[in-house]
Amino acid sequence: MESIKNRTSIRKYAEKEVSEELLNRLLEEAERTPTMGNLQLYSVVVTRSEEGKKALAPAHFNQPMVTEAPVVLTICADYRRTTLWAENRKGTPGYDNILSFMNAATDALLFTQTFTNLAEEAGLGTCFLGTTVYMPKMIIDTLKLPKLVMPVATLTIGWPAEHPALSDRLPLRSIIHHEHFEDYTPEKIDDFYAEKEALEENKEAKSLLEGIWLDDNTETALLRVKGDTLFYADAATAPVAFKIIGDSLITYGARTNGYKIEKQGEHIFWFHSAVGDVIRLHKSDTENDSLAFIHTREIPVYNEVIKKDSVVTYDNVRYRGYVYINPSKIKVMRPGVSEEGLGVDNVYYDNIIHICVYEGRKSLYAKDITKQMFKGVVPDDFLQWAILSDMDFMGVDSKGYHYQATVCIPDGASCYMVNITAGKDGGLAFELVR
Repeated sequence: MESIKNRTSIRKYAEKEVSEELLNRLLEEAERTPTMGNLQLYSVVVTRSEEGKKALAPAHFNQPMVTEAPVVLTICADYRRTTLWAENRKGTPGYDNILSFMNAATDALLFTQTFTNLAEEAGLGTCFLGTTVYMPKMIIDTLKLPKLVMPVATLTIGWPAEHPALSDRLPLRSIIHHEHFEDYTPEKIDDFYAEKEALEENKEAKSLLEGIWLDDNTETALLRVKGDTLFYADAATAPVAFKIIGDSLITYGARTNGYKIEKQGEHIFWFHSAVGDVIRLHKSDTENDSLAFIHTREIPVYNEVIKKDSVVTYDNVRYRGYVYINPSKIKVMRPGVSEEGLGVDNVYYDNIIHICVYEGRKSLYAKDITKQMFKGVVPDDFLQWAILSDMDFMGVDSKGYHYQATVCIPDGASCYMVNITAGKDGGLAFELVR
């Protein structure tokens, strides 16, 4: 299959339909993909109508190819069909679990890749949309997906109206491990990424960005570029390292974000935001615009310690429990999206909370509690962006001294509550509040 050697993602399509006959033939051929137990744990939702594509577009950050492509395929991990098959034959399926989902997702992604290869061999262009796993709920609602059907991949399909250059790839030695996994050393990382980081177009395009950039519509300062770093006018947003690779602006903060460049020159810079809008900037020629990037103070660090105390009685003994919430200078970089649709890192500060228990004047227990202690209790992907925000003394019993901690993502809607038991032997036990 020669087409694999020259494949690129196609984001611009000719105004030419993909026939039902061709599409069905490719889908049928892709069914020869190997699957777990030959169960074919996938389904495909075909979207052709303008109305349907417009409804899907917000879930894919309004990327233009979603509405411009003749066909959009949403490939789903599907255990519903197999489950109903079993139930209708008086069987007990037992597929509502993570292992089954992984099997179904694997089947669906194998099918997706096979279809992609076949479509490109037939002359069609495709683009794999990674946004599917970011916005599954919106896709589920739009496509009316029932229980046990989960979107895992989206392809836009059409006849190519562009011929982009081949994207770079990591060398084979970076992905191959012999006999066992060979962990990456700093030297290996430098070696694997040397070619990618040394692309000439990267350096050339980067040099054009040096300076201050204003929004075309509002004339307000938005970005300042100095060397390898991109600065935001918002004092609460941390600067990020960046590169330009091919036709993309890549930023490296708490998360790596990529933005397709629409137009670039000495005094003009247009690129697509994370939500699909085109951000149009022009370079400032006024020294005063630099004032927007002079932040006279850091994000505030609150030095005031918050003290909380409670009195409880257990077995006719009076206990006093204390909580001291101590602000720290430990930064938490939380990824977010600015009003302009740019991926940004908002900076927050974590707390260290001191807990202690007294019987009269006698100290029974004292300990500093940090966010890191909740690893293995609070999910890692949540804990990474969260702070230890609050603590309450709950009581005393035969097991020890009880506190309840609150772990929250700043400015987020969700928190985890964790019960902490400080044993009278000095040990700590953590239990997630369900």
